[in-house]
Parts: sequence; C-alpha cells; structure tokens
Amino acid sequence: MDPMKMTEEASNIGRQKEAVVLDAFEQGAPTGKFSKAALNGAVSAFNALLEAMGQPGDYPMFSGDQTKLPPDFVRGLAMATDAAQQVGEDLPPVGEVTDDAGLARLAGTMKSLANDPQFREMMASAPGEAPAMDEGAEDTEDENTDEAMNNLMMERA
Repeated sequence: MDPMKMTEEASNIGRQKEAVVLDAFEQGAPTGKFSKAALNGAVSAFNALLEAMGQPGDYPMFSGDQTKLPPDFVRGLAMATDAAQQVGEDLPPVGEVTDDAGLARLAGTMKSLANDPQFREMMASAPGEAPAMDEGAEDTEDENTDEAMNNLMMERA
C-alpha cells in the first residue's frame, strides 16, 4: 500500500476515534442551569489544576449561561478526575454537577488540589506521565481518554 494512503487512512481513523469519544462525552454531559460566573469559576480552577499537572491551563472562559456542559470541558474534567485519582485524591463526580452549587464544589476541590504542594509534587513524579508532544504522548492520551470516558460513563450509570 502507498505510504501516503496509509498515512491518510491512519489520520482518518484518528479523526473517527476522536469523534466517537467526543460524542460519548456529549451524551454524558451534565445538564442543568449553569451561570456564566459559576462556569468561569470552574474554568479558572480547572486551568489552575491543569497547570499544577504540568499542562497549559488554557481552557477558554464562557461568554454566557449554559444548560449543558460542553463535551470538551467534560472530557477535560474527566481527565483531571482521573489524574487526581492516580495520586489518591478525589474530585466530585462530574456527572453529578447539575447547578451552580455543584460547579462551586467542583471548582473548590480543583482549586485546593491545584494549590496543594504535595499534589504538585506527586503529579511531577507521577508514573506514566507522558512527555509533552512526542509520539508516545498521543498513545498515552488515547488510553487516558478511553479510561476517563469509561469512568465518566460508569458514574452516569
């Protein structure tokens, strides 16, 4: 088979897998009444937690109220939950967030973890941490995504 065609096929498979994962997060995304202020508080805490985990904290702020959490945000929260669990910490289940109070609890826990020096130290030395942007990181990310998606779906069940 032509190497260009193989590369194209592999790329198509990757896009299809990503679409399936995002669809699963779309289906499992919590619904409720979420104010812009509560959403942005959660985003701020989420970004701080990402930075504590050695990742860029660049999730964008919301511009208005929402009735359903976006699948990419749910996916990120599920991955953050998984990372916290790997070092023995817990975040409130994303699937149980249905209002501003739930977002506030989630944000408070994420902020506490992000500011915890022991959490930062554990994340810096966590086994299996993927190096930034190399070929091995993509495989690790897929495994984490699948595991996080499974965890989220189990929470919703």
